[in-house]
Amino acid sequence: MLTSQLQDTYYEMTVNPATVPVGRFYPAHLALVEDNYVYPSGQNDQGGYTGFGYMNQGIGHDFIVEAQNGLNEPTSNYGLFAEAMMVEIDYLAIDDEADELTDRMDSVKWGDLSWSKIDWGQADANGVASNARLAQYTTDFMMQKLSTNSVGNYTTTPDGPYNSEKAEFGLVVSKIVDNVNFNTLDLDDRGVKFTQQPDFRYGRMSLQDIGGNSDQDIDIPLRTEFWDSAERSFITNSDDRRSSYLSNQRYCRQTLWSNEGTSNASLVGNGAVDEGLDDNLSATHTANSTTHRSQVRLWLRQGTTSPQVGESGVDCSNGGSYTDQPWLQYNWRNVGDEDPSTVVTFGTFRGNDRIIFRGERGFLPIKTGFFGR
Repeated sequence: MLTSQLQDTYYEMTVNPATVPVGRFYPAHLALVEDNYVYPSGQNDQGGYTGFGYMNQGIGHDFIVEAQNGLNEPTSNYGLFAEAMMVEIDYLAIDDEADELTDRMDSVKWGDLSWSKIDWGQADANGVASNARLAQYTTDFMMQKLSTNSVGNYTTTPDGPYNSEKAEFGLVVSKIVDNVNFNTLDLDDRGVKFTQQPDFRYGRMSLQDIGGNSDQDIDIPLRTEFWDSAERSFITNSDDRRSSYLSNQRYCRQTLWSNEGTSNASLVGNGAVDEGLDDNLSATHTANSTTHRSQVRLWLRQGTTSPQVGESGVDCSNGGSYTDQPWLQYNWRNVGDEDPSTVVTFGTFRGNDRIIFRGERGFLPIKTGFFGR
């Protein structure tokens, strides 16, 4: 509506104030004015490290879209329009071959990753609200791992990483009204690309298989890794200074072989990785005699569920608690994604103390290679 407040005369006739409809003032375009990804402490880009998020791990994410006029000024009443007169905006993610990744994006707060009238005018992360803006923020945004089964234990297959070299993330107007669209269409020629692109990595925690004397604690090298599609292998995640563990009441045990009954082996230690590596975890057991030899698998709990829990022959009486890092589980034994484990052989090396290393036939770990599986 346009209102005239003129009160004067014209050719000796009084000009009265009047209000007449002139139609809607709608935006010339949309603009992406802010966007951020916020990684957890120890996974951010401080100190020269590359910020990243593990797949299945929630991170912070926010963006602001503004309706603007032809002078790039905010169209302040846009959020007050009727729903039918407003655009709808969807999240869009594609890989470097233009295949969509959007279905793997997830956020409980953001639901279906689509926004319409009801979402305009909400306060941003700083508490500022404007009807010219679609401001969204969440702390649980994630890229889901690629699941390979629909029944049975949850199982995933590694891919990625998805970063600025391998993917593009942004927004697209899924319902255009009044020809209103983003002023820049640099995402697959149909959307706007975020100025900051995320780095999502398929990760796992790995424990080395190890052997040693039956009368001593055995150190277990631990590291976090991510899948590198270019190398077609897992590599140490040297950007990780966050992933941690506690072993007390957070392990499961399976006796693979013992010459004196069931082993009482356990995991000892706690810590956090430094550039993906840690050496504070060890395995210990109480030998029943000088000839007690055994081989056990020990799992370090990382999530609420894991295939070994409830398996016949696996003792999880000390595994009721866990470090909440399910994104570091992996399909180690082809039975589904599970907690990291190590096969420890107590009594592998015996004899003359001057012999630094000698493997005895039949007592080498059942897995081979450094961090091999």
